Amino acid sequence: MSYGRRDVILGFVGAALTGATGNAAQPTVRLKLIGILMPAAANDRQLQSSVVGFKQQLESLGWHEGHNLRFESRWAIPDAATLRAAAAELVQLAPDLIVTASTPALSALSEATHTIPIVFVAVYDPVGQGFVSGLAHPGANITGYAALEWTLGGKWFEVLKELIPDVSHVGYIFNPVTAPYAVHFLETLRTAARTHPVEISSAPAHDDTDIERIIRVLGSKPRPALIVAGDAFTLSHRAAILRLTAEQHLPAIYPFREFVEQGGLISYGPDIADLFQRAASYADLILKGSKAGELPVQQPTKFELVVNLKTAKVLGLTVPTPLLARADDVIE
Repeated sequence: MSYGRRDVILGFVGAALTGATGNAAQPTVRLKLIGILMPAAANDRQLQSSVVGFKQQLESLGWHEGHNLRFESRWAIPDAATLRAAAAELVQLAPDLIVTASTPALSALSEATHTIPIVFVAVYDPVGQGFVSGLAHPGANITGYAALEWTLGGKWFEVLKELIPDVSHVGYIFNPVTAPYAVHFLETLRTAARTHPVEISSAPAHDDTDIERIIRVLGSKPRPALIVAGDAFTLSHRAAILRLTAEQHLPAIYPFREFVEQGGLISYGPDIADLFQRAASYADLILKGSKAGELPVQQPTKFELVVNLKTAKVLGLTVPTPLLARADDVIE
Protein backbone atom coordinates (compact mmCIF):
# COMPACT_ATOMS: atom_id res chain seq x y z
CA MET A 1 0.00 0.00 0.00
CA SER A 2 2.83 2.38 0.90
CA TYR A 3 4.53 1.51 -2.37
CA GLY A 4 1.41 2.49 -4.29
CA ARG A 5 1.26 5.87 -2.56
CA ARG A 6 4.92 6.51 -3.38
CA ASP A 7 4.26 5.60 -6.99
CA VAL A 8 1.39 8.03 -7.19
CA ILE A 9 3.43 10.81 -5.61
CA LEU A 10 6.34 10.22 -8.00
CA GLY A 11 3.88 10.25 -10.86
CA PHE A 12 2.62 13.69 -9.84
CA VAL A 13 6.17 15.01 -9.45
CA GLY A 14 7.16 13.62 -12.84
CA ALA A 15 4.14 15.17 -14.49
CA ALA A 16 4.90 18.51 -12.87
CA LEU A 17 8.51 18.39 -14.00
CA THR A 18 7.50 17.39 -17.51
CA GLY A 19 5.05 20.26 -17.67
CA ALA A 20 7.60 22.72 -16.40
CA THR A 21 10.21 21.47 -18.84
CA GLY A 22 7.73 21.59 -21.69
CA ASN A 23 6.79 25.19 -20.93
CA ALA A 24 10.41 26.22 -20.62
CA ALA A 25 11.20 24.67 -23.96
CA GLN A 26 8.57 26.70 -25.79
CA PRO A 27 10.39 29.31 -27.93
CA THR A 28 9.89 32.98 -27.08
CA VAL A 29 8.74 34.99 -30.09
CA ARG A 30 10.95 38.03 -30.66
CA LEU A 31 9.00 41.08 -31.66
CA LYS A 32 10.48 42.96 -34.60
CA LEU A 33 11.30 46.57 -33.75
CA ILE A 34 10.59 49.55 -36.01
CA GLY A 35 12.01 52.92 -35.03
CA ILE A 36 10.12 56.03 -36.14
CA LEU A 37 11.73 59.48 -36.35
CA MET A 38 9.43 62.38 -37.22
CA PRO A 39 10.62 65.99 -37.72
CA ALA A 40 7.82 67.65 -35.73
CA ALA A 41 6.26 67.96 -32.30
CA ALA A 42 4.34 64.90 -31.11
CA ASN A 43 1.05 66.79 -31.47
CA ASP A 44 1.51 67.39 -35.20
CA ARG A 45 -1.82 66.17 -36.56
CA GLN A 46 -0.78 65.46 -40.13
CA LEU A 47 2.28 63.40 -39.31
CA GLN A 48 0.48 61.62 -36.47
CA SER A 49 -2.30 60.69 -38.87
CA SER A 50 0.22 59.56 -41.47
CA VAL A 51 2.06 57.36 -38.96
CA VAL A 52 -1.27 55.80 -37.93
CA GLY A 53 -1.95 55.06 -41.61
CA PHE A 54 1.48 53.47 -41.93
CA LYS A 55 0.80 51.20 -38.95
CA GLN A 56 -2.65 50.26 -40.21
CA GLN A 57 -1.18 49.30 -43.58
CA LEU A 58 1.40 47.15 -41.80
CA GLU A 59 -1.44 45.40 -39.95
CA SER A 60 -3.05 44.54 -43.27
CA LEU A 61 0.26 42.89 -44.20
CA GLY A 62 0.25 40.74 -41.07
CA TRP A 63 2.30 42.88 -38.67
CA HIS A 64 0.47 43.53 -35.41
CA GLU A 65 1.80 45.70 -32.61
CA GLY A 66 2.32 43.64 -29.45
CA HIS A 67 2.07 40.35 -31.34
CA ASN A 68 5.00 40.25 -33.75
CA LEU A 69 5.96 43.93 -33.89
CA ARG A 70 6.70 46.88 -31.66
CA PHE A 71 7.50 50.55 -32.27
CA GLU A 72 9.79 53.14 -30.72
CA SER A 73 9.00 56.69 -31.81
CA ARG A 74 10.90 59.93 -31.48
CA TRP A 75 9.35 63.29 -32.34
CA ALA A 76 11.74 66.21 -32.70
CA ILE A 77 11.56 69.72 -34.11
CA PRO A 78 13.55 70.04 -37.36
CA ASP A 79 16.66 71.36 -35.64
CA ALA A 80 19.89 69.59 -36.57
CA ALA A 81 21.12 69.02 -33.01
CA THR A 82 17.73 67.85 -31.74
CA LEU A 83 17.28 65.44 -34.63
CA ARG A 84 20.81 64.05 -34.24
CA ALA A 85 20.13 63.30 -30.57
CA ALA A 86 16.83 61.60 -31.38
CA ALA A 87 18.43 59.61 -34.20
CA ALA A 88 21.22 58.44 -31.89
CA GLU A 89 18.67 57.23 -29.33
CA LEU A 90 16.86 55.15 -31.92
CA VAL A 91 20.06 53.68 -33.34
CA GLN A 92 21.18 52.58 -29.84
CA LEU A 93 18.00 50.48 -29.61
CA ALA A 94 19.20 48.46 -32.65
CA PRO A 95 15.82 48.36 -34.42
CA ASP A 96 15.19 46.12 -37.41
CA LEU A 97 14.51 49.25 -39.47
CA ILE A 98 13.79 52.95 -39.05
CA VAL A 99 11.10 54.96 -40.83
CA THR A 100 11.51 58.71 -41.20
CA ALA A 101 10.34 61.75 -43.16
CA SER A 102 12.02 64.92 -44.50
CA THR A 103 15.58 65.84 -45.41
CA PRO A 104 16.71 66.97 -41.90
CA ALA A 105 15.54 63.74 -40.23
CA LEU A 106 17.03 61.50 -42.92
CA SER A 107 20.28 63.44 -42.74
CA ALA A 108 20.49 62.84 -38.97
CA LEU A 109 19.83 59.12 -39.39
CA SER A 110 22.24 58.67 -42.30
CA GLU A 111 24.98 60.08 -40.07
CA ALA A 112 23.98 57.88 -37.12
CA THR A 113 23.98 54.51 -38.91
CA HIS A 114 25.24 52.90 -42.09
CA THR A 115 23.84 49.46 -41.32
CA ILE A 116 20.29 49.71 -39.95
CA PRO A 117 17.79 49.80 -42.85
CA ILE A 118 16.08 53.17 -43.30
CA VAL A 119 12.86 53.81 -45.19
CA PHE A 120 12.22 57.50 -45.87
CA VAL A 121 9.10 59.35 -46.91
CA ALA A 122 8.74 62.74 -48.62
CA VAL A 123 12.41 63.52 -49.23
CA TYR A 124 13.18 65.68 -52.26
CA ASP A 125 16.13 64.79 -54.50
CA PRO A 126 17.59 61.89 -52.44
CA VAL A 127 20.23 61.29 -55.14
CA GLY A 128 21.30 64.93 -55.40
CA GLN A 129 21.51 65.19 -51.62
CA GLY A 130 23.73 62.11 -51.48
CA PHE A 131 21.43 59.84 -49.50
CA VAL A 132 21.30 57.16 -52.21
CA SER A 133 23.51 56.44 -55.19
CA GLY A 134 20.59 56.10 -57.62
CA LEU A 135 16.83 55.77 -57.72
CA ALA A 136 16.79 52.31 -59.31
CA HIS A 137 19.65 51.00 -57.18
CA PRO A 138 19.91 53.04 -53.95
CA GLY A 139 22.74 50.96 -52.49
CA ALA A 140 23.79 51.00 -48.82
CA ASN A 141 21.01 50.93 -46.19
CA ILE A 142 18.56 53.58 -47.42
CA THR A 143 15.50 53.57 -49.67
CA GLY A 144 12.03 55.04 -49.63
CA TYR A 145 9.40 57.21 -51.22
CA ALA A 146 10.57 60.53 -52.61
CA ALA A 147 8.62 63.71 -53.21
CA LEU A 148 10.68 64.44 -56.32
CA GLU A 149 8.74 66.57 -58.79
CA TRP A 150 10.60 69.73 -59.82
CA THR A 151 7.75 70.79 -62.12
CA LEU A 152 5.73 71.62 -59.00
CA GLY A 153 7.30 75.09 -59.07
CA GLY A 154 5.65 75.79 -62.41
CA LYS A 155 2.37 74.20 -61.32
CA TRP A 156 2.21 76.39 -58.22
CA PHE A 157 2.64 79.47 -60.40
CA GLU A 158 -0.03 78.30 -62.85
CA VAL A 159 -2.53 77.79 -60.05
CA LEU A 160 -1.80 81.23 -58.60
CA LYS A 161 -2.12 82.83 -62.04
CA GLU A 162 -5.45 81.10 -62.58
CA LEU A 163 -6.70 82.23 -59.19
CA ILE A 164 -5.22 85.76 -59.39
CA PRO A 165 -4.89 86.67 -63.10
CA ASP A 166 -3.29 90.05 -62.40
CA VAL A 167 -0.78 88.85 -59.79
CA SER A 168 2.40 90.93 -60.14
CA HIS A 169 4.70 89.84 -57.29
CA VAL A 170 5.30 86.26 -56.15
CA GLY A 171 7.58 85.36 -53.28
CA TYR A 172 8.94 81.85 -52.70
CA ILE A 173 9.72 81.22 -49.03
CA PHE A 174 12.00 78.34 -47.97
CA ASN A 175 14.76 77.47 -45.54
CA PRO A 176 18.03 76.86 -47.44
CA VAL A 177 19.30 74.60 -44.64
CA THR A 178 16.33 72.22 -44.42
CA ALA A 179 15.43 72.58 -48.12
CA PRO A 180 18.73 72.77 -50.06
CA TYR A 181 16.82 71.50 -53.12
CA ALA A 182 14.56 74.58 -53.19
CA VAL A 183 16.64 76.12 -55.98
CA HIS A 184 15.23 73.55 -58.40
CA PHE A 185 11.66 74.58 -57.66
CA LEU A 186 12.68 78.22 -57.98
CA GLU A 187 14.07 77.51 -61.46
CA THR A 188 10.83 75.93 -62.73
CA LEU A 189 8.86 78.71 -61.07
CA ARG A 190 10.85 81.37 -62.90
CA THR A 191 10.59 79.45 -66.17
CA ALA A 192 6.80 79.34 -65.85
CA ALA A 193 6.65 83.08 -65.09
CA ARG A 194 9.01 84.09 -67.91
CA THR A 195 6.26 85.05 -70.35
CA HIS A 196 4.25 86.99 -67.73
CA PRO A 197 4.85 90.44 -66.22
CA VAL A 198 5.42 88.94 -62.78
CA GLU A 199 8.31 89.55 -60.41
CA ILE A 200 9.58 86.37 -58.73
CA SER A 201 11.54 86.81 -55.52
CA SER A 202 13.56 84.22 -53.62
CA ALA A 203 12.85 84.52 -49.90
CA PRO A 204 15.13 82.36 -47.71
CA ALA A 205 14.05 82.18 -44.06
CA HIS A 206 15.77 80.69 -41.01
CA ASP A 207 13.42 81.63 -38.16
CA ASP A 208 10.17 83.34 -37.22
CA THR A 209 11.77 86.78 -37.52
CA ASP A 210 12.68 86.10 -41.16
CA ILE A 211 9.20 84.75 -41.85
CA GLU A 212 7.55 87.87 -40.48
CA ARG A 213 9.87 90.22 -42.37
CA ILE A 214 9.38 88.38 -45.68
CA ILE A 215 5.60 88.22 -45.45
CA ARG A 216 5.22 91.85 -44.37
CA VAL A 217 7.46 93.12 -47.18
CA LEU A 218 5.68 90.99 -49.77
CA GLY A 219 2.29 91.99 -48.41
CA SER A 220 3.10 95.66 -49.04
CA LYS A 221 3.58 95.10 -52.78
CA PRO A 222 0.78 95.46 -55.38
CA ARG A 223 -1.13 92.22 -56.18
CA PRO A 224 1.27 89.94 -54.30
CA ALA A 225 1.12 86.20 -53.65
CA LEU A 226 3.25 83.73 -51.72
CA ILE A 227 4.47 80.23 -52.52
CA VAL A 228 5.48 78.19 -49.47
CA ALA A 229 8.11 75.50 -49.95
CA GLY A 230 7.42 71.95 -48.85
CA ASP A 231 9.92 71.13 -46.12
CA ALA A 232 10.12 70.40 -42.41
CA PHE A 233 10.83 74.05 -41.55
CA THR A 234 7.74 75.55 -43.17
CA LEU A 235 5.63 72.68 -41.84
CA SER A 236 6.74 73.25 -38.26
CA HIS A 237 6.32 77.04 -38.65
CA ARG A 238 2.95 76.87 -40.39
CA ALA A 239 1.09 78.54 -37.50
CA ALA A 240 3.22 81.68 -37.89
CA ILE A 241 2.98 81.59 -41.70
CA LEU A 242 -0.80 81.23 -41.65
CA ARG A 243 -1.23 83.98 -39.05
CA LEU A 244 0.95 86.46 -40.92
CA THR A 245 -0.55 85.79 -44.35
CA ALA A 246 -4.00 86.35 -42.83
CA GLU A 247 -2.85 89.59 -41.21
CA GLN A 248 -1.35 90.82 -44.49
CA HIS A 249 -4.33 89.67 -46.53
CA LEU A 250 -1.79 87.79 -48.63
CA PRO A 251 -2.90 84.94 -50.94
CA ALA A 252 -0.62 81.93 -50.68
CA ILE A 253 -0.31 78.45 -52.13
CA TYR A 254 1.03 75.71 -49.89
CA PRO A 255 2.63 72.30 -50.50
CA PHE A 256 0.47 70.26 -48.12
CA ARG A 257 -3.24 70.09 -47.37
CA GLU A 258 -2.93 70.67 -43.59
CA PHE A 259 -2.09 74.33 -44.29
CA VAL A 260 -5.46 74.69 -46.00
CA GLU A 261 -7.28 72.71 -43.33
CA GLN A 262 -5.95 75.23 -40.82
CA GLY A 263 -7.03 78.31 -42.78
CA GLY A 264 -4.67 78.59 -45.75
CA LEU A 265 -6.03 79.44 -49.19
CA ILE A 266 -4.95 76.60 -51.48
CA SER A 267 -2.48 73.72 -51.65
CA TYR A 268 -1.06 71.46 -54.31
CA GLY A 269 1.46 68.70 -53.76
CA PRO A 270 2.11 65.01 -53.20
CA ASP A 271 -0.27 63.12 -50.94
CA ILE A 272 1.96 62.51 -47.90
CA ALA A 273 -0.49 60.10 -46.26
CA ASP A 274 -0.38 57.96 -49.41
CA LEU A 275 3.43 57.88 -49.32
CA PHE A 276 3.39 56.65 -45.71
CA GLN A 277 0.94 53.90 -46.57
CA ARG A 278 3.07 52.81 -49.52
CA ALA A 279 6.16 52.83 -47.26
CA ALA A 280 4.57 50.01 -45.26
CA SER A 281 5.16 47.64 -48.18
CA TYR A 282 8.91 48.34 -48.04
CA ALA A 283 8.92 47.89 -44.26
CA ASP A 284 7.19 44.54 -44.77
CA LEU A 285 9.81 43.41 -47.30
CA ILE A 286 12.73 44.49 -45.12
CA LEU A 287 11.31 42.77 -42.02
CA LYS A 288 11.09 39.62 -44.14
CA GLY A 289 14.74 39.83 -45.20
CA SER A 290 15.01 42.16 -48.19
CA LYS A 291 17.88 44.66 -48.28
CA ALA A 292 16.93 48.34 -48.32
CA GLY A 293 19.63 49.19 -50.84
CA GLU A 294 18.15 46.77 -53.35
CA LEU A 295 14.66 48.29 -53.26
CA PRO A 296 14.28 51.15 -55.78
CA VAL A 297 13.33 54.60 -54.57
CA GLN A 298 9.69 55.23 -55.53
CA GLN A 299 8.22 58.48 -56.85
CA PRO A 300 4.92 60.06 -55.77
CA THR A 301 1.96 58.92 -57.84
CA LYS A 302 -0.81 60.81 -56.09
CA PHE A 303 -1.06 64.61 -55.93
CA GLU A 304 -3.89 66.58 -54.41
CA LEU A 305 -5.36 70.05 -54.89
CA VAL A 306 -7.22 71.46 -51.87
CA VAL A 307 -9.11 74.79 -51.81
CA ASN A 308 -10.47 76.74 -48.85
CA LEU A 309 -13.47 78.73 -50.12
CA LYS A 310 -13.94 80.51 -46.81
CA THR A 311 -10.42 81.92 -46.97
CA ALA A 312 -10.88 82.86 -50.64
CA LYS A 313 -13.97 84.86 -49.68
CA VAL A 314 -12.10 86.68 -46.91
CA LEU A 315 -9.37 87.57 -49.43
CA GLY A 316 -11.96 88.80 -51.93
CA LEU A 317 -11.09 86.09 -54.45
CA THR A 318 -13.47 84.16 -56.66
CA VAL A 319 -12.17 80.66 -57.31
CA PRO A 320 -12.67 79.86 -61.03
CA THR A 321 -15.05 76.99 -61.74
CA PRO A 322 -12.43 74.94 -63.67
CA LEU A 323 -10.08 75.16 -60.67
CA LEU A 324 -12.83 74.03 -58.31
CA ALA A 325 -13.68 71.17 -60.64
CA ARG A 326 -10.07 69.91 -60.47
CA ALA A 327 -9.90 70.14 -56.67
CA ASP A 328 -9.63 66.90 -54.74
CA ASP A 329 -11.14 68.59 -51.70
CA VAL A 330 -12.99 71.88 -51.14
CA ILE A 331 -13.26 73.33 -47.64
CA GLU A 332 -16.30 75.59 -47.22
